Amino acid sequence: MHLMVDVLTKSQILMLLAICEDTDMEDILVMEYQRQPLIIPRQRRSFYSSIPKQTQWYTLIVPNLPPNRYRFFFRMSTEQFDFVLREVMAITSTHEPFSQVPIKKMLHMYLYQVGNNAYLAEMDDRFACASPQKFTKYIATVLAGPLYKKFVRWPDAEEKERIKLQWEDFTGFKNIIGAVDGTHIQILGNGKYKAGYTSRKCVYAVNLTVVCDFNLRILYASIGCPGSYHDNRVWKYTPIFKKPQHFFDGYDVLLGDSAYTDSQYLISPYRVPSATDREKITFNY
Repeated sequence: MHLMVDVLTKSQILMLLAICEDTDMEDILVMEYQRQPLIIPRQRRSFYSSIPKQTQWYTLIVPNLPPNRYRFFFRMSTEQFDFVLREVMAITSTHEPFSQVPIKKMLHMYLYQVGNNAYLAEMDDRFACASPQKFTKYIATVLAGPLYKKFVRWPDAEEKERIKLQWEDFTGFKNIIGAVDGTHIQILGNGKYKAGYTSRKCVYAVNLTVVCDFNLRILYASIGCPGSYHDNRVWKYTPIFKKPQHFFDGYDVLLGDSAYTDSQYLISPYRVPSATDREKITFNY
């Protein structure tokens, strides 16, 4: 009987005492509990220490993730991550505020949080980091500041001509400099304003409007309108809609889906039921 309890931890002995109905066994458990607080055979300790713990997820699991799982967790490939990391490190090399955590790990933490809507407890568990929010906020500041200005910008005249040729070769439409669409970014509900931020998918969200070129490079992004707003309503709040003369030259136009209203600077498909003629169907597709 003593041989059996010798391999139990102190907490396991307490659990057995809570459910034990044999008085003789209770006496043995109490004696063992009082005799030594913790007895674990060396062989069992080495066996369990060889199994990756959750706190080792970042150091042991992430480097060996297959490409599809890596993209699932971080929303980009390893090659794309390396590119972003080089850009971030070029900015932070002169002023790293957190020497105890590498920039690479901070970037992984940020991408995991925004890509999986992760809570702080989950971040702490995955990355063995007690205060992940200060690191993710720092990376967000870098990405939303200098890197955003470097990569998210409206094309100049030369770039517009190149983009137009790409769209024309693919669609047959001329003078197209980009495509616009909207999406939702899920957020936590906030008191009395929950109804306004409830999207059509019944989640709390804010709207994101994006314009991209033929190669899916983002030219413009606007975020902040409540999730209950329609894409076309959000579009009318953007500077592109309000001051098109600052963005379009000559016959420049954007492509949009049926959520958007046709205008001088935006082409959208015909809507049902008017989109039943052969010519209109051909135009749409």
